[in-house]
Parts: sequence; C-alpha cells; structure tokens
Amino acid sequence: MTFLRGKSGVRILRGGPLTNLFIIPSGAAQGDPSRLFYQLREAGLVEQLREHFAAVIIDLPPMLSIAYSSLASRLSDSILLVARYGVTPIDDLEKAVFLLGRDRVCGIVLNGTEYRTPEVLRRRF
Repeated sequence: MTFLRGKSGVRILRGGPLTNLFIIPSGAAQGDPSRLFYQLREAGLVEQLREHFAAVIIDLPPMLSIAYSSLASRLSDSILLVARYGVTPIDDLEKAVFLLGRDRVCGIVLNGTEYRTPEVLRRRF
C-alpha cells in the first residue's frame, strides 16, 4: 500500500452497484507482508475507517499457509473463515479455529458446494 509507505493518501473506491460498498485497493505486494500488517496497525487506518463505516472487512490470504496470518487477523474484531467444499480438510479448519481462538471466529463460509436440489426448487425458497 502506497499509503503505508507515505507516498499517497488512502484511495477509497465505490464498489460496484451497491451505494454503501467501498473498497481500498491494496496495490502490488512488496516487501515483507508481516511488516505491512504491522504498519497498517500502527497507522491506525482500521480504527479511522471504523469511525466512518459500520463494518470494515479485511480480505486475508489463507491462514495456515503464511507465517503472518495471526498478526494480520489481529486487525479485526471477528473472523469469518472461508473453506472450499471437498478441498479444505476439516483438520485445517479445526487448526485455524484453535490458532485464532474460538471466540474470535464468528463463522465458516463453505464455497464450491454442489446442490442436490433442482434449481427450480432452490429459486422458490
């Protein structure tokens, strides 16, 4: 983020057709990611955003495959894990919940599921 390097202000973009969705693009990854999250926390950007927005969502990389995931997750009040059906092992989900703390994980989203109910019935409910 060029903001954290002191090279520009924060760019906030309106996100698509929703009038209350805003996005801050991160830019190209550079340097040590753990340092980036430390700078983000020290800059107080998340706290400043909370003053203006009802919810601040931070999209993080996979939690178990990176060393700085616990540092990055400390920027949030709660965490919503995303798992891919048939790909993400249950053991990995349990490990992530354990490492992050059960009280911080507010739920799990399951992506890539296959519906067994015919589409015409799904639309009715």
